Amino acid sequence: MPTFDFSHWNKIWKIELFTVGRHTVQLSQIVVAAYGSPTDKIQELILQACQTNDLIEQSPIKPVVIFDEFGDNALNFEVFFWTHARQEMILRQRRSELRFAIDALFREHQLVIAYPQRDIHLDTIKPLDVRILKD
Repeated sequence: MPTFDFSHWNKIWKIELFTVGRHTVQLSQIVVAAYGSPTDKIQELILQACQTNDLIEQSPIKPVVIFDEFGDNALNFEVFFWTHARQEMILRQRRSELRFAIDALFREHQLVIAYPQRDIHLDTIKPLDVRILKD
């Protein structure tokens, strides 16, 4: 049951979510995959990474993967999941553990985590002289 304490109206509002005496928080993690990757497999592997982590809640709300957008350089996904934690460092560890698991599964299935790429187009009146130099 959520608890809300608005007793300190001067700049301090305390809002905490408690579940059976434990802090339960929702986290999310963005995952980007290279264009051409099978989106259904990406979703499956992200959920598998969540399911194999005992610290990520599987009920009453299971992790959810959203295919967020076709980004500039990648297919963008976001996974939402619940965990128990009281400190920021623990929250960061949960996300880190999930990233390691996703990375391992992507490598195992030969899927690529995308990185930014840029193409440069040169508009010139005459052709450019391009040379490849060897050491």
